[in-house]
Amino acid sequence: MPDILWPEDLRPSAQTFYLQPHVGGQESPLTRTRKVYGLSAPRWIARVTLTARAWGGGAQAIRAGRIEGLIADLEGGLNRLSLWDFRRETTIRPQSITATLTTVAASRGSTTMSIAGFSPYSTAFSVGDYVGGDGRPHLVTAVSIAGPDGVAQVTFKPPLSADVPSGPAVVSRVPGWFRLMSEDAGNNDTAARQRTSYTLEFVEALP
Repeated sequence: MPDILWPEDLRPSAQTFYLQPHVGGQESPLTRTRKVYGLSAPRWIARVTLTARAWGGGAQAIRAGRIEGLIADLEGGLNRLSLWDFRRETTIRPQSITATLTTVAASRGSTTMSIAGFSPYSTAFSVGDYVGGDGRPHLVTAVSIAGPDGVAQVTFKPPLSADVPSGPAVVSRVPGWFRLMSEDAGNNDTAARQRTSYTLEFVEALP
């Protein structure tokens, strides 16, 4: 089955979304001093909670069916799902934009990129905003102020996993590809006529 896009009619009731660092290390057997070092494969982790009432028919029962249908399509991690941070879907302030936001080409491994189309000297990005372009989310780590030409230099983590060509900037609903971490994601024990809660745990699946 092809990759799956997140269904527009399903909104999570709660979500966890964070970047998991890739850290290695070793501990001295004599002094127990631990040396740590950074590795090159940080990944996004997401947990999504969806609720519905499966009993009694109506819109809630339809929603429960849609959730279970999505879980079935994911086949326990066999198929990838496009997912983003629902808590901060759009973080760019409309008043700071004067033209279509356009990304200047950036290379794989970069932790900065230039984006044009902002009002001169406006706050283009704040810490915690997202940018994309290579098929995964990137978390902005420093405030970015546009220059007199409306171009903002944005700094982010993790590094780009692929070259980003010049073109429309990805700054809203910045998606990544994820797989379920469990084959039992559809397991939900619910008392009759009570709400059903589905907690789906995902790990990033790079292209």
